[in-house]
Amino acid sequence: MKAAILAVLATVAIGSAFAQDAEHHESRWMGYANPISDAERAIKHPPLDVPKYFKRINPTLPKDNRGMGDEAAYDDQSEPQIQFANMFRNFSGGSTGWFPPDPVVASGIDRIIVGVNSDIFIRNKNGGLIGRISSDNLFGGSTFKFDPRVAWDPWRSRFLVLYMAKSESPRQSFWALAISKTATPTAVASDWHTYFFSTAPGDNWGDYGYMGFDENAVFLSCTMIPYGLGFRANRFLTLNKDEIYSGLPAGSWMDSDFSLDYMAPAQMWTGAGRGYIVGFSDGGGSQMKVWRINWTGTTWAQKWANSPGFTRTDVSVPTYIVPPNATQPGGLSRLDTGDTRVRDAVFYNGTLYTVQSVAVNFGSGNRTGYRAYRVNAASPTTFSHSTSGANGFDCYYPAIFPTSGGDAVIVFGRSSSSEFASLRYTTWRNGVAQVDNSTPIRGSSVGYVRIDDQDRNRFGDYFGAALDPWDLQTIWVVGEYVTGSTTWDTWVAETNFKPTTTLTSDPIVGQLGQTVNLRSTLRRNDTGAFVAGQTIQFKVNGLTVGNGVTDSNGVATVPYTVPMNAPVGGLFPIVATFERTTALNGSGAGSDLFIRKRDPQVLVTWVYVSDGQDVTLYARLQWPAGPEMVAGKSLDFYVRDVYRGSAITDSVGLARLPFHVTGLPAGSNQIRVEFAGDAIYNPASNTGVMRVEPPTSLVLTVTPTLVRQGRYTATISATLRDSAGQPINAAEIEFFMNGQYFFSRNTSFNGQVNFTIQFSSGHPCGENQLLARFWGEFGLASSRDTKIITVRLAEDLDMNGIVDDADLAMALTDFGTNLFRSDVDKNGVVDDIDLSRILERFGHVGC
Repeated sequence: MKAAILAVLATVAIGSAFAQDAEHHESRWMGYANPISDAERAIKHPPLDVPKYFKRINPTLPKDNRGMGDEAAYDDQSEPQIQFANMFRNFSGGSTGWFPPDPVVASGIDRIIVGVNSDIFIRNKNGGLIGRISSDNLFGGSTFKFDPRVAWDPWRSRFLVLYMAKSESPRQSFWALAISKTATPTAVASDWHTYFFSTAPGDNWGDYGYMGFDENAVFLSCTMIPYGLGFRANRFLTLNKDEIYSGLPAGSWMDSDFSLDYMAPAQMWTGAGRGYIVGFSDGGGSQMKVWRINWTGTTWAQKWANSPGFTRTDVSVPTYIVPPNATQPGGLSRLDTGDTRVRDAVFYNGTLYTVQSVAVNFGSGNRTGYRAYRVNAASPTTFSHSTSGANGFDCYYPAIFPTSGGDAVIVFGRSSSSEFASLRYTTWRNGVAQVDNSTPIRGSSVGYVRIDDQDRNRFGDYFGAALDPWDLQTIWVVGEYVTGSTTWDTWVAETNFKPTTTLTSDPIVGQLGQTVNLRSTLRRNDTGAFVAGQTIQFKVNGLTVGNGVTDSNGVATVPYTVPMNAPVGGLFPIVATFERTTALNGSGAGSDLFIRKRDPQVLVTWVYVSDGQDVTLYARLQWPAGPEMVAGKSLDFYVRDVYRGSAITDSVGLARLPFHVTGLPAGSNQIRVEFAGDAIYNPASNTGVMRVEPPTSLVLTVTPTLVRQGRYTATISATLRDSAGQPINAAEIEFFMNGQYFFSRNTSFNGQVNFTIQFSSGHPCGENQLLARFWGEFGLASSRDTKIITVRLAEDLDMNGIVDDADLAMALTDFGTNLFRSDVDKNGVVDDIDLSRILERFGHVGC
């Protein structure tokens, strides 16, 4: 590599490799790898008898020689002190019988992938399993596959899956890489482009692979180990996305490093025009190495042809020492915690995030802790870090990932002499010096002992964290917990720093068939403020009934009509849901809809009568909540608490009962009308008054009673008198024409109401009934009178009921004059128009 990069550089060529100018290009072309065919993938092989998951033991420090670094650590033993990342959805990631699991996670837009030894699980974000596929079924081939890595590429919206692969005979080692063909792959091999890339020829095999990317390239690395224990080199492979994302034969650039530092290429989530690699020694030290991956050229094709170059910066950091293994309750075998190698690396907005395990001491001896770093990628010697652990506890296998705002989530395992292995997470807020105190995700209730052939109680070897591209605010984490003395499972949790919300739902009482408003209120928990403009989904009795949008008071409403077949007296559960957004966490609320029969209303008409009079009692049945007039129901009528009969309501809810007034005392007599209720309606009743008063007489006169359409008028007079014949003044008389109310006036001092009616050209011809009615008041009974007014056609000049010769003769006689009788169109003169109208209507009888 370039002068600043590696102390020792080895160039390895395979196949048709050719050398580049070593002064400018420290990489070497490695030829092409073809994508794995379906036929190759289908080949099944017997299991290989090889040790599982090799991990190098530091050759320079005995395994039990654990020390303490030169820096005090933060003691994580209390509740979170700052605004902490909230945990939401969490569920099992999946398990196999292999050990250790090496759980990792990647998040896409609508699904996550969990990788373990030696399967991947594809789940929706509620934990539902979309599919599961083993690494053998995904890649095929005669290799043993281990050390999974998974990632989401935000530049191309694709998932990446990496396993290391090796075989004993022949001695071969590979990176097994799969790229999803879409953003929504299933657990079917045909949904993936798959490749084997050789790590090196000869007696070395690749262990503990890493995977990163930038805008155009994918970076793979691993540690090369002889087929026997020891350490040989790191390998670093660069791939062209344009080739591997299309399933094409893929070229690659390979580089080697002998610096004894594990090398993790960063996942580049934002653009920098270059990539980065972060490395730590696995045997302790005081340096972090940061490599910058340089590209030369203007276009990507030029950059790829020129191969990547590398510039290394050695960064002095506080001393880190290999941590001890982790204690368990009951003196069980300690859990292997790994070493100080780099766990992962992520680049976001100019900052590299990485984490490693270190030894910490709170005064009672070395324990396992971790150290997280934020590194200025452009100037790696500028960094911040936070070393953390818990007094009396061991914290191991940390993984870190930042949000777009620079807040990071760290997941890790923890155990002690009093706590079985648990999965926890903590946060490191942007601008805050230390990580916060941790929060549990999933605990274990039993110890774990599963010893490998190197006498290690294998756990880990690492946990995983991933940013959700949907909102760039959510971090998904995964880790291992114990399900039995020799069995494990993984657990996935969703965390983020977005404000949480509270949704409340109002209980509702609804009547059968009634439309009620479902109502919920949304608030932010951090400020208490109402949240406007958000969609709330409502379900009633398990069925979605609609969505409402919150107003300025945070209130969303949705109308809901109670089914007519709903159980009366029962409860329908109401569930309101605010789904998470890119800015806010979701929330839900529940309440109940109590179902009642309908509450009807009875309206009773008051009547003023005199003894011996025949009247009609009226009552209306209605349902105000509808509103709706209730037809076809029986109403019972009582006068002075004596049942007088029943009547059925008509289409407008009106019941009419004829009644002959006799034997009732003068004054007010109660009318009570009852509805007994039925399966839909509750019982209802109401009262009115029957006033038995002295009789009155209302006499109606009309002059004339025979008129023509047009400007003809009739003079109306109504006279109201009491039983003694005296006029009644100031009493309201109402007038109806053909049953339609059109006028009312109070009587004058002489008991009369006088007015005129003009019959327009559009007034119905024929007999028209005029009704005058006094409803009763002032202690007087009601009375009424009717008259018939006959209206003829305007052309029927003599009003004999037919337009005939007599009418035409009358018009001819009056022609040229202004006589009113023959002026049909009322224009002030009898002319041709009047004659024409008579001729047009000639022969019409009546109307």
